[in-house]
Amino acid sequence: MRRSASLLFIGLACGLFACATTGSTPPGRATRTPAADAPRESPDLDSFVHLVIDLGSSGTRMCLYRVSHPKRGGACRLSTERPVCSRVSGGLAKLTRGHRPNRIGTLVEGPLRRAWELLGDAQVGGDPTLRSQVRAAVALGTGGFRDRSTGQPLNRPEWRLLFSEVERFMKQEAGLAQIVAWPITGEEEGRLAWLGLAQTAQQPTDFAAIEAGGATIQLAVGSSAGARTLVEVASDPLGQDVIFERFVEGRSADRRAFAVCFDPKHPSKQDGPQCTELLQREVFQRSAVRRLAERSSPRRLYGLGLAFGEQFRSYPAAAPWPTKQDRAMHPSLSLSAIRELTTLLCPLTDAEIRPYAPNALAIQHSDPRGAGRACYYLAYRSALLATIQPVAAAATIHAADEDQWPRGAAIAGDFFPACR
Repeated sequence: MRRSASLLFIGLACGLFACATTGSTPPGRATRTPAADAPRESPDLDSFVHLVIDLGSSGTRMCLYRVSHPKRGGACRLSTERPVCSRVSGGLAKLTRGHRPNRIGTLVEGPLRRAWELLGDAQVGGDPTLRSQVRAAVALGTGGFRDRSTGQPLNRPEWRLLFSEVERFMKQEAGLAQIVAWPITGEEEGRLAWLGLAQTAQQPTDFAAIEAGGATIQLAVGSSAGARTLVEVASDPLGQDVIFERFVEGRSADRRAFAVCFDPKHPSKQDGPQCTELLQREVFQRSAVRRLAERSSPRRLYGLGLAFGEQFRSYPAAAPWPTKQDRAMHPSLSLSAIRELTTLLCPLTDAEIRPYAPNALAIQHSDPRGAGRACYYLAYRSALLATIQPVAAAATIHAADEDQWPRGAAIAGDFFPACR
């Protein structure tokens, strides 16, 4: 299995301005910028609205970012105005894989049209005025478009056509002359996420970000000093869904060993510490993220992606483990508390987990085949964090809004020439 790390130098693409949604965007809704946050025009700045389309493995998200650029030249900056985002479930990579060319346009247009319409629907949190101001856009494919062995983007003919259809749709609907649409590597995703985080007000100059998706994981460790920023990124094809499928569809010996993580018929036999140890040894021991963490100095560590967002939103933070009634993010969590919670909840049924975490996505399932995975997801996060603990100052992980790499993409000169 191929793993990779890369060293990237990136210019400081904007000042330290915050721009993030207040929470995750549920499928079929948009998050809207409050009118009171409307930015003031500056005679020294040009203002643009950039659209970033996240073609993820589990859904499609569109976000509108207001961006400013100095008229005398310089890097783009994100507005303090919060972005407007919409999300529809269902990853386009999975939806189109293996289909004939004449089917791709129809398969792609439905989700794109729903997400685009939500952006302009004020009744569900959209902003038709802001959407009408879009002048440039980028659509980037992430983990779902990558090879599960190498982590690199796959060059499939139906996916080449998919990106062409995305370009066609956005040119037609938004009247854009040009749109960038292509898949990105895990290293590029990690770099953009670090850049997005760097726009947050009062951000330290040295910090790290771990992102865990369904297909890949990325660790970005960076420092900013002067006019340039140095970011080192490691990426592995070890996302939580890929690893789950590897064990449950693997050899009988692998399935037996995995019973400490996933045994829906006998959940009392599931064991949090044993599952965490199994995943550390068999999954993360030889990973690129481990090597990068071990050669990095401790610093503030952020947890990104759906996996860590779920830990911050759905589960209690510390003993005595009071019920987590809402979906607001904990600002930070100790790694030891995550391990303790994994030990507590792993032997429980979904019904027994509900008093602790009634909103946990792992216990919300209409298909019975999805039951019983909470232990695995908790232990997966615990094992990954134990693997990269050397880079986590005070053995703590901090929350961040979920649109970090799109924030970075919104002011990246690679995609928007006005920001070069």
